[in-house]
Amino acid sequence: MKKYVIPIIAVILILVLALAILPAPEPERCAICDSIPFHAPALVNLETGEVGELEVYEPHPFKVAELNEYQQGGTFSFIHAAGLNGYSDTANWETHITVPLNENEYEEKHFCRTCRNLISRYKKQGYILLDLKDPGKPVAFEIHIDMNHAFRCYEIKATTTETEGELEIIVSGTLYA
Repeated sequence: MKKYVIPIIAVILILVLALAILPAPEPERCAICDSIPFHAPALVNLETGEVGELEVYEPHPFKVAELNEYQQGGTFSFIHAAGLNGYSDTANWETHITVPLNENEYEEKHFCRTCRNLISRYKKQGYILLDLKDPGKPVAFEIHIDMNHAFRCYEIKATTTETEGELEIIVSGTLYA
């Protein structure tokens, strides 16, 4: 009996190491490339795979990822994106959301191989911003202190908050600026 203990332990260790090294299987639906198109920047939670649009303008009533031709503005609303809460102020064409840094662990099981490659440099951040106008060709934006990204009619900035380890992301609309 004793002569079988060491080989059994060796086999168990090899299996545990193999499971730790092998990538997670691809999901049926990737959280990023199977997402619906968004006109505004999208915030992605790398732990849960939640994707949420940081909407500044009113969406088109019928067309996906397009803006309404007539923007009323002047409203204030709370938003929920990627598991976080924020607010949208269309009187100033801005959306604000506070993102904790390095809080989440990256879970690759929510993303396909192509999207895993896209977000591989951002795995330790917990959250990333994406341009998902064309979900088949997403563009990633790193979240960091003093970031300043611009695309289409949006400007994205991050400022520190009073709470250490958090950044406030501000998406400003430049369509009417």
